[in-house]
Amino acid sequence: MSKNYYKMNLTEKQEFVEKMINDLVERENAKKIPIEFSNRMTRTLGYFRQIVRRKRVGNKIQKIKVRPQLFKISNNMLKNATLKSIQNVVIHEVAHYLTDWKFYKNQKTVEGHSPKFRKVCAILGIKNDKAVYRDYQTIKK
Repeated sequence: MSKNYYKMNLTEKQEFVEKMINDLVERENAKKIPIEFSNRMTRTLGYFRQIVRRKRVGNKIQKIKVRPQLFKISNNMLKNATLKSIQNVVIHEVAHYLTDWKFYKNQKTVEGHSPKFRKVCAILGIKNDKAVYRDYQTIKK
């Protein structure tokens, strides 16, 4: 990063976050998916959307198919949060993607915030995912 993050305008911050997401996804050899930035997200800092198809045989789920759709990032967060907070949120959302689409692809459930998800967070560099929640409390005020 050649320019100080705190001196960037919103467009430059969006480009910075887009590069961060694409670099993480590329590093893990996963498929790139669209990234949107939202002015409407005031209570949520980031969001990963996926389509989940479940194949049932009788009452049992045989397997699921997860199709990633998009990352959505709050412009409010980009305007008000610290660089560390933004990095944590971005890594958190990428971890959701990688948990269900790459690392635990053949599971019968979507992992959410499970131990498997926390393990992927640790691989990506977030040691304490609760830090994201504390950051959220600070940003939303």
